[in-house]
Amino acid sequence: MVHTVLNSNGSMIDTIKKRTSVRTYDEQKITEEIFDQITIILKKFEAEPGPFGNYSRFQILKLDNEESHQGVKLGTYGFIKGHMAYLVAICSKENEAIIDMGYSFEKVILNMTQMGLGTCWIGGTFSRESFMKFIDLKDNEFIGAISPIGYGSDNNRIKEKIIRRTAGADNRKSWDQMFFKNDFSTELKKEHAGELEIAFEMVRWGPSASNKQPWRLMLVEEQDIRTIHFYLDFDPKYTGNTKLGYPIQKLDIGIAMSHFEVSAIELEKAGKWVFEEPDMKKINDQYEYVGSYSI
Repeated sequence: MVHTVLNSNGSMIDTIKKRTSVRTYDEQKITEEIFDQITIILKKFEAEPGPFGNYSRFQILKLDNEESHQGVKLGTYGFIKGHMAYLVAICSKENEAIIDMGYSFEKVILNMTQMGLGTCWIGGTFSRESFMKFIDLKDNEFIGAISPIGYGSDNNRIKEKIIRRTAGADNRKSWDQMFFKNDFSTELKKEHAGELEIAFEMVRWGPSASNKQPWRLMLVEEQDIRTIHFYLDFDPKYTGNTKLGYPIQKLDIGIAMSHFEVSAIELEKAGKWVFEEPDMKKINDQYEYVGSYSI
């Protein structure tokens, strides 16, 4: 299945570079016209399945009165201030559906960035029970992630930088830790990635839970076909996977798949998702095969 970039407001690669987690928002209100545009974008991505064929649901929760402000709780993310609304991502609890939700919700987030809105991925540290007061869930559905939306404040920039530094948000693993060629013992050099170098680099720019960056990609070339195998370096002892009731790192690999695909499309190297695990010796027993992008 080949997916298209559904928003044409400029380069998605530039948008990935521009996107950052915004935790402090100013008092500028989101107009109803903008909310209408957001709704259109949400409906578009609801209508497009993820790589595994699962559909996600997205809702806007407006904080337009005192009851809604007091009704939702962010837990340790309570330092997020001034936002006007939440985007709420909903899916079933199957592993593949969670991956698809991460994939689709990141496209939503990138579209919000193109609209000039600030966002912040939150998958774990919020009270799902408090959000469920405002969201109608179907059987087997749960709230997989949320994001505040609003206009980023020019104030408190120093605080933002301190938060990012503390969270390690600006620290990225190097290529030799993430990307491989033909097997897990051979590093993928940038010059060997060719035109796809930028697509690999955009995976490095992806947000992830606790900034663990658990994606591992392997490039295999056979004649005219290039296949990029996606693996998740799943940490079964990671608190986010053990205490939330679902494996939060599945969201992370969905984000990585989204970044690679939209970048490859922009680079005119569109491919399709296939699911056939290669016969490959893993150097880490935690590596889980997820899927492959064939170009």
